[in-house]
Amino acid sequence: MQISFDNMYLGTEYKNEMIGKLISDAKLKATFLNDDELVVEAAKRMADGQIGGIFRGRMEAGPRALGNRSVIASPAPSDMLKRINNIKGREMFRPIAPIVKEDRFEDFFIGEKNQYMLFTCTVRDDRASCIPAVTHVDKSSRVQTVTKKSNKFVYSLIDEFERITGLPVIVNTSLNFRGKPIVENPTDAIGSLYSSGLDFLILGNYLLEK
Repeated sequence: MQISFDNMYLGTEYKNEMIGKLISDAKLKATFLNDDELVVEAAKRMADGQIGGIFRGRMEAGPRALGNRSVIASPAPSDMLKRINNIKGREMFRPIAPIVKEDRFEDFFIGEKNQYMLFTCTVRDDRASCIPAVTHVDKSSRVQTVTKKSNKFVYSLIDEFERITGLPVIVNTSLNFRGKPIVENPTDAIGSLYSSGLDFLILGNYLLEK
């Protein structure tokens, strides 16, 4: 029997009530925002060059972080690849991937659209200088597309980022650090903010900053 899925967000999920209690017990400073407010605040920070973590919704099944357990940032700064690889403890030559609004994919990439980040595409020559952080030396890029249906929050975040910057693309790499698996619980997510070079963390509907 063949089983099909609409998405790969099939893992664990933590409710805001549990996250709020954890934050309160740890006496951390955090701001609770609705989805629209959170999108605006996160997009503004990315446009300013900040690097954030996102931990909300159900965890992804499979090998790729698809926006629910991710490190997110602007793809525009020329040093963003180096900064993120340094935060994650990775070799400097290793590429990072983009998420693009599916309806804008062909404006930036040549290849096959895929919402699971499975295929390598080519960055268009006239766009490579706009998104250097996610453009490998050979102009390749392993792209994830997103729609309102596949991930409404991430789509809205990119939409707001595009409103500010003109770019319908953001950096997406897994929320994990050298020698460790992808962050799976809120305690470790909070730890990742304070033990790394991340500037902010979206934790459910809470925004935490250093």
